[in-house]
Amino acid sequence: MTAPIDLPSPQSPKRSWGTLAKLTLLTAVVGTLGIGFQVQHQVRDALGRDLVWYRYGAPESLYQRSDRWFPLTYPVLARWSQSENPVQRGYALAALLRHGQPYTTWWLNSQLKRNPEDLTFSSLITDLVTSQPVEGWQQAFGLDRPETQQRLIQLAIAHLRDQNPWQQFNTDFLRTLAEQGLSAQVWPQVLTAAQSAKPEQAQVLLDVFPYELQGVPNDLAEQVKRLKASLPTPADQSGSWDVLQKFQNIENLSGQSVIALYQKLSASEQQALLNDAANLPPGLPESLRLLLTQLVQDQRNPNRLLAAAVLLSQKDPQGRDVVEAAANGDLKTLNSIQNYYLLLQVAQTFPDSRFAQGCRDYAAIRGGTYFGDYRPYSYEAREVHRQLPAAEEEVRWRDWLKTYPDHPGADDAGYWLGRTLEWQGRRTEALKQFADLLVQPTGDGDMQYAIRSRFLMMLDVGSTNSDLEQFLKSNANHPLAAAIQYALALHSAREHHYSDALKLSQNLSLTEVSRNYLNNKLFDWSSEDPAQVQFDFEEQRQRWQTLNKLADLSQLQKRYALASAWANAEGWKNGYLVFYNGGRTGELAFGIYSNDKRDSQIIAEGYRSANHNAVALDLLWPLLKGQNVPADLVEKSRYLQVMLLYRQFVSYPPPETETMHPLPHFSAEVGADTSLYMPPTQPYAPKPNDPYFPTYQAEQGRDAWYVRQAAHITKQLITQFPNSRYGDDALLALYEMTGEAHYLDTLLSRFPGGDRSEEARAAQFAKQHSPDGQSWPLP
Repeated sequence: MTAPIDLPSPQSPKRSWGTLAKLTLLTAVVGTLGIGFQVQHQVRDALGRDLVWYRYGAPESLYQRSDRWFPLTYPVLARWSQSENPVQRGYALAALLRHGQPYTTWWLNSQLKRNPEDLTFSSLITDLVTSQPVEGWQQAFGLDRPETQQRLIQLAIAHLRDQNPWQQFNTDFLRTLAEQGLSAQVWPQVLTAAQSAKPEQAQVLLDVFPYELQGVPNDLAEQVKRLKASLPTPADQSGSWDVLQKFQNIENLSGQSVIALYQKLSASEQQALLNDAANLPPGLPESLRLLLTQLVQDQRNPNRLLAAAVLLSQKDPQGRDVVEAAANGDLKTLNSIQNYYLLLQVAQTFPDSRFAQGCRDYAAIRGGTYFGDYRPYSYEAREVHRQLPAAEEEVRWRDWLKTYPDHPGADDAGYWLGRTLEWQGRRTEALKQFADLLVQPTGDGDMQYAIRSRFLMMLDVGSTNSDLEQFLKSNANHPLAAAIQYALALHSAREHHYSDALKLSQNLSLTEVSRNYLNNKLFDWSSEDPAQVQFDFEEQRQRWQTLNKLADLSQLQKRYALASAWANAEGWKNGYLVFYNGGRTGELAFGIYSNDKRDSQIIAEGYRSANHNAVALDLLWPLLKGQNVPADLVEKSRYLQVMLLYRQFVSYPPPETETMHPLPHFSAEVGADTSLYMPPTQPYAPKPNDPYFPTYQAEQGRDAWYVRQAAHITKQLITQFPNSRYGDDALLALYEMTGEAHYLDTLLSRFPGGDRSEEARAAQFAKQHSPDGQSWPLP
């Protein structure tokens, strides 16, 4: 396997603009002669065929049908090269590079102006086997000519952004040129631009140089070092080892010099430096030991305790008294120590301290130790591990929090108190517990993300409408009441009571609760924009207004239209909890912490009502089992059933699918019918005596259930409607779910002229010519 393309022979640069002029003229002539529609149809058909064969990994010679229309297809290929669809983009790049200059240079010119984040220049020229650049890549892009090199380097520099140097096409382009023999052309221009740029852009430009300046000529390297030293440390490098290295290499060592350097750092950099020092092996560099000593001696320094703890971890007695006083006094002071290793050292060094006793009392409730060593989830029991009955655990947590309200683990204890309330079925109280912890954080804050996630999970799928109503009745003035009110409206919309949802959410503002309490603060870069949350909420209300016009489910056409509105590609927005702001899949604890036995039915129903595929499937059943339903609605409904099962099976997180399983209304007999489908034996499947074997069996059974239901419905579809326009789509979906070739054979024999027949032929060819007999399309 070579690069993404076979590089062509370059054309003369003198032809570039002449060819572009001819292309423009040809397009105009085609339109003027009145044959535009016919040509467009043929071009579109050829491009579509090529795309299909490319998707199934066919040899390049089999997806070049549209080449005869080139360069008419250049604008389409240029647009596809920017597509989010990986198949369109991959095919377009391969085609453009196959045609060579001047098109490759035009395309590169446009990319350098766009400077995309999701594409790298190096990936286009790299052999996928050897990981080395393919031969002739410079000629393919016109980069063998000095004037083109100069122009494109300047263009790349001119369109750099001030942030994220490692997520820019242009920085990768400049680095790649420098690494592949053009450093003499790249580095001087980059340095010149950096010297006159504002600090943020200068930092990005300097990141083009190798990290240790390997291979950079001495005079150039010295200029780069001087410029770097004159620039402020970027915010995204706070706590980096660059800062630690500065202290290790400090000249004219003295207490005054180390403090002077320390004071130049931001507050976050100062803390990061001390935490980095804590991770060093025994025997600190003298500069760091001197700094820590200075900090411990300064009673007003906010990092005094952290510095003392680092010294203590290094067996240096200078910080002992400071740490011991904190461990027996106001334990909130220990929150400044975010390093668990240092806290463990404190507990071990002062086993009789109030802090250590609090850790032991915590472990007596949770099991293991305060610092870990317990199993939070049991795969066998399918629930979170608990060593005490829930009611007793609740009492113990309340007593612990009364005794140690200032302990760094107070947020952990508060979280587990909320969980014990859930385990007793007291969901409204659990919601209140998590809401209070979000409004008034406690402890060291390391559980705040888990508290937020659990609260959102309960709003989303873990509470009933009566739970939410009871919360509002008892806590109408709670700072998070707006979030509860929104969740109640969302649940109403999921149940197709859109009018109620609109009334409940009228004049509701989510900006404040999003900004103050529900913002994702685990990482600085992942925080949600409260304005975006409010915008998404308002857009969602507009969707509810549209859906409300279809809410009369007694009218069959409206029922189908409503099912289609939930089934479409953006149907997930109808019932999406906007506080997740696009991160629901990553945050919602599918099948783990969410799947508690007591509330498993509530949670499963919550997942189904939140999943737009499941909602659409639920809406379709009366159209398939009712009397006097028009045949066209039955046909469309059966097809939509297959495609929704296919989409959930192929594209959605398996744990979510598992939690919803089985979907209501579907036949249990069909789901167990082995004549419809038997999953193949996996080569690395666990053995029956493997602890994971029951889980593996459950996964196989769930997957088989989806395939069998889809196969049964497809059989009904093509039996009842032999000439159905949807039959080939359903059969191709079954092939992609199973990889079984007989579905392709049936498709080509029953629907030889169908709009999916070309795709079936491509899949059939790929399967016949693949070494292992498998044929999987690109996503």
